[in-house]
Amino acid sequence: MLIKYCRRFSLFLGMLCLIAQTTMAQEQTGLRLGNYAGANGLLLNPASGLSGKLQWDVNLISAGFFFENNYGYVGKAALLPLIKSDFDVGTVEQVDPENYQEGARFYADFFNNNQQKSIHLNTFVTGPSVMLRTGNHSFGLFTNARAVVSSNRIPNILGYYEFYDTEYGEEVEIGPVEAGGLAWGEVGLHYGHQLELGSGNLSLAGNLKFIKPLEGFYFKSKSPIFVTTINSDTIRSGGVDMEYSFSNGFSYEDEELAYNGSKGGFGMSVDLGAVYEIEQSNGLPLKLGASLIDFGKVGMPGQRHTLTTPSTIEISLTDYENVTSEEELTQLISDDILNNITASRTGDRTSMWLPGGISLSADMGFTENFYVNATMVRRLRYFKPGVERSNILAVTPRLEMRWVEAGLPIVLYNDKDLRVGASLRLGPLTLGTDDFGSIFVPGKLSGTDFYVALRVYPFWNKKEGQDGKFGKSGKVKCYKW
Repeated sequence: MLIKYCRRFSLFLGMLCLIAQTTMAQEQTGLRLGNYAGANGLLLNPASGLSGKLQWDVNLISAGFFFENNYGYVGKAALLPLIKSDFDVGTVEQVDPENYQEGARFYADFFNNNQQKSIHLNTFVTGPSVMLRTGNHSFGLFTNARAVVSSNRIPNILGYYEFYDTEYGEEVEIGPVEAGGLAWGEVGLHYGHQLELGSGNLSLAGNLKFIKPLEGFYFKSKSPIFVTTINSDTIRSGGVDMEYSFSNGFSYEDEELAYNGSKGGFGMSVDLGAVYEIEQSNGLPLKLGASLIDFGKVGMPGQRHTLTTPSTIEISLTDYENVTSEEELTQLISDDILNNITASRTGDRTSMWLPGGISLSADMGFTENFYVNATMVRRLRYFKPGVERSNILAVTPRLEMRWVEAGLPIVLYNDKDLRVGASLRLGPLTLGTDDFGSIFVPGKLSGTDFYVALRVYPFWNKKEGQDGKFGKSGKVKCYKW
């Protein structure tokens, strides 16, 4: 049901996917880590530029796509075979027997594991960006277009099989649900300073980002809802306490959904980072890093609605089949729940938090060309409403030389899913994924991840420690491996 309203959400998701395909790994380890990360490394820890080996770096364009969920999957599939089949995907017979395609190469199905569900979509395009180090100072400028859709704690009863296993007349409890989506552009300024201490070097840096929101929405139910399906058309609820909001970029023109661009809106955020370098017995540094990333929020014109009533309500789903505008939909929901078509609207502005997180890292050099990095990123859950990061723990051994670098990230995603990635840098070009199996190894394809970057790569620089030794100096020739 709610077919025409659902087109709004589907179009928003489709827009984000289109941006990504014409252009996040969750944290893009192959772009953000290492002594040659340059401008891209500033986005995970702003102090990384002061502790790296590049005197300057220019990013022409970098882009990535990350999607993961545990609600549905495509069976016996990987991303490359799926693309080669021209997305020849049908639905398994038990889900949609009327439209079952017997000859499809791949089949979509739903997980039936009685687990809490989650979905996360993360895309980015980093445009022209620059990092420059002079003496103990670093300066930078970067541009980004980003989009995130997240819902990390969907009650298991909302799983496809779990929900459709309930009988008419059976009351089910649907726990609190939160979901959000945000697309935005940003321009960032960077500054950092390195202090020489008796035991090592301490680098402190920050990014200040000015944000133009493009489109956003969020939904939040504040307490459990007890729902009974009376028949195929009618549901009953013992009361609701929820809110939702959306921006003004979409409209209906001649009963067709159109995107006109969000009017107005502004936001700001900061990244703060520190890296402490300690000399090891082998003359190579041990780097300990910490950062606060994407801490900030945006505001934009839109609609905010609150729906709160302790009374039992019944809703006929048939009433929603012919809805032709968002105004008609919001009025119908308000009338069904509050007995007044305008009572739910509580504001004309949408405010949302960005996907803030805290990162901790350790990077150890074993030889001049072999390093191991451990990075943990935890989302900030207490700044709402907004969009959220995913939690990751990554251990990345890498072979690192000035013109060639290869990494093998081993990533624990959201504290439960283990996957292995791979990254390769050949001078100015970087390619990588934090989920190698999703691209090449057939299985239950529930998400994927890839990224690419093209840079103007320095042929020489004067930063100390170019040969990998702590406290040494010299130039690196373009033929040096």
